[in-house]
Amino acid sequence: MSGNPLICCSVLFTTLLVAFAPGCEGDDETGGNDGVIDTDTTTNPLAGTGPYVMLTIVGESRFFGVVDSLAIGNYDVNQAHEVQAMFIQPWGRRVFLIPAETAANEVLVFDVAADNSIAQVGTITAPPSSYPADVMVVNETTAYLSLLDLGQVWAFNPTTLQVTAQIDLAPYAVDDNDPETPPDASPEPTSMAVKDGKLYVALNQSYNMSMMGRDGMYMAIVNMATNTVEKIVEDTSRGYAYAGRHGGSGDCTFVDEQGDLYTVSMASWGWAPGQRPGFLRIKAGEEVFDPNWEFDLSAFNIQLTSGETVTANYLLQVSYGGNGIVYASAHIPAHESDPPDWVNDRQMSFIRIDLYNKTIEALPFPDTNTYSSDIFLDGNLVIAEVMSEAGNGIYAYDTVTESMVGNPAIVVQGWAHMISPLN
Repeated sequence: MSGNPLICCSVLFTTLLVAFAPGCEGDDETGGNDGVIDTDTTTNPLAGTGPYVMLTIVGESRFFGVVDSLAIGNYDVNQAHEVQAMFIQPWGRRVFLIPAETAANEVLVFDVAADNSIAQVGTITAPPSSYPADVMVVNETTAYLSLLDLGQVWAFNPTTLQVTAQIDLAPYAVDDNDPETPPDASPEPTSMAVKDGKLYVALNQSYNMSMMGRDGMYMAIVNMATNTVEKIVEDTSRGYAYAGRHGGSGDCTFVDEQGDLYTVSMASWGWAPGQRPGFLRIKAGEEVFDPNWEFDLSAFNIQLTSGETVTANYLLQVSYGGNGIVYASAHIPAHESDPPDWVNDRQMSFIRIDLYNKTIEALPFPDTNTYSSDIFLDGNLVIAEVMSEAGNGIYAYDTVTESMVGNPAIVVQGWAHMISPLN
């Protein structure tokens, strides 16, 4: 059995996470570091990394803080700031915190100072139950916020936080005329990217609390000068479905160095038989899904570093590392109990995808649960959040020496949920 662990998070945290004692004040707006950093690279290969921003979960609470370096050893959540948010999207030293609950409507905005202390500088407030999904910043004056349930994308100034336009995508919701599925007033806009000077918005076309997507891949193309929809791009013949993903995972839709756009097919989180997970692309200079290219995740037999061979039915966290390489956490159905236990199951494995050569390689991180499975490339290090019997925290893999560095590199109270480098 599969499913979306990111839906109805407030209920899940209340009922499932009580095993972790809260006991954290979280109102000191500093960073979140407890260890003394060893800055000597001859004795500590993790010196010189960071800083990073991170969301952690302890008990029923969530905390936002700064990790100065992977060399700190331990992360003190008491130094972090308690927030009602579940996803992060940094832009320079400004960080947008995105909620997870369908009823939430506020995007919190924090700035990280030169000394890595943090302070809230504003809030973007959308209508009730609009469900903010993703933030994408283009430049100092232009950014976009997708609102999943409202069916809109808001243009705003990321410096002043002033909303400058509301782009209505509601008319493009797909109704499959199936009496067993409810009518839908929103196409569920999520992750975004800019290609050829236009804004591309992935459309989930989902229903049932964003768990099930209607068949087909859909993207809206928006004129950024007029903030109007020019066309809808769709692919309904190959079995891919549920384009993009909500929740601060901007690399679910991205443009590579050649100007080609890729977007992930979530395939309804593995719930819908026949839907195919993976990627489709739209080539530079074109405005159609490439009919001659696809990446079907489910077609691969993935050999884990343990020697086990498995298949995956969706990607949860996706990070583009350049040159066609994607780092991701993949959902392994064979590692999930029935019904799923999203806290105690270790159903996520970390992989490296080569989109150009169409290969998948398992990475030697421990398997983890769905809540602690973020991953990205930072220089020569692949950095991942892991909750496992080996220890909860931040792990690092050196792509040059092909070895783990620290096991884990940073120990985290509770578990780390999202982490991202400040850029």
